[in-house]
Amino acid sequence: MKISKQKLTLATANRGWNFKTLAEKSNISRTTISLILSGKVCRIETALKLAEALAVKVAELLEGGNGK
Repeated sequence: MKISKQKLTLATANRGWNFKTLAEKSNISRTTISLILSGKVCRIETALKLAEALAVKVAELLEGGNGK
């Protein structure tokens, strides 16, 4: 899955978090988050963890998805 850098950044900022906090809350390494932000694809499990931590739907984080 391809996560939108802009959408992930916005969702993280909306929670008042930085990426270190996102990594801690989602139990995903900062390296993995960095790779996602650089445009790499991720597994569905990773996208689900990010969405759950941010309290959003996975579709709201996907590149080209219908996030609001």
